[in-house]
Amino acid sequence: MAIYKGKVTGDLVFQKGDDATKVTSIGGSLYVRQGATCDVPALTSIGGYLDVRQGATCDVPALTSIGGYLDVRQGATCDVPALTSIGGSLYVSEGATCDVPALTSIGGSLYVRQGATCDVPALTSIGGYLDVSEGATYDVPALTSIGGSLYVRQGATYDVPALTSIGGSLYVRQGATCDVPALTSIGGYLDVRQGATCDVPALTSIGGYLRIEPRATLVAPLLETISGKPLPDPGIAKTRLAAVAEHALADPANFIMDGWHNESGRCGTAHCIAGWAIHLEGKQGYDLEDEVGPGTAGALLLGIDAAGMFFLPRSEAQSRLEMIRQGGA
Repeated sequence: MAIYKGKVTGDLVFQKGDDATKVTSIGGSLYVRQGATCDVPALTSIGGYLDVRQGATCDVPALTSIGGYLDVRQGATCDVPALTSIGGSLYVSEGATCDVPALTSIGGSLYVRQGATCDVPALTSIGGYLDVSEGATYDVPALTSIGGSLYVRQGATYDVPALTSIGGSLYVRQGATCDVPALTSIGGYLDVRQGATCDVPALTSIGGYLRIEPRATLVAPLLETISGKPLPDPGIAKTRLAAVAEHALADPANFIMDGWHNESGRCGTAHCIAGWAIHLEGKQGYDLEDEVGPGTAGALLLGIDAAGMFFLPRSEAQSRLEMIRQGGA
């Protein structure tokens, strides 16, 4: 059994039976492993990492700052009620539980994965990513900004009612549900994969591209701009889409749906829904495609509802266009 006191300048690797009740600061990192119970009531700062795993329990009631990351995994429990800032990232995974009620900022990213639970009711900003995976639960009612990207995966449970801005991108993975009611701006991409639902009723701008896969749902009634360019008037978009349907269905050879899906390239020919929209606009359409890519160009010409058809299989796309040609929605 080891007994630790006062200031620890380097790392502290806590084992079962060790005593760290009189430690006040750790210049390096604190590691708690293999079912150990670590009670450090006087500890106020950790310069490096706090790493708790393998069913261990860590209780640090006076800790206010961690210079590096906080990593809680493999069924471990970490209770840090006074912690206000983490310089690095917060990882909670593999059925672990982390309760940080006073935490207001994370310099890095927040990852909650594999059945983990993370309670951060006072958190207002994340410098990096917020990534929540299947079976994980997180509640961040005060969060207003994410510097990086937000990843929402199938089976995740979360609540971000105050989030207004994402500096990076919003990725809603296959079958996931994303509800971000106060979000107004996305600096990067909005990417909604097959069968996913994304409800962003206050969103007005997307800085990067928009991708909506088959059977995905995007609700963004206030969206005004993509890649800094305005969305079309609904009447103009409807007229353009009708023209696309007429030209694309005129000859089976005119319509191929699997050749343009490369945001770094361009269609080069008028063979898909977005490609026909670009082609029918002539030079302006191709200039727009060169600037923002085919998918985003198609959305800017036809609107976001039509963008949901860009990745449909050929037969399904033909059916949708036939309905449009006949005057349907």
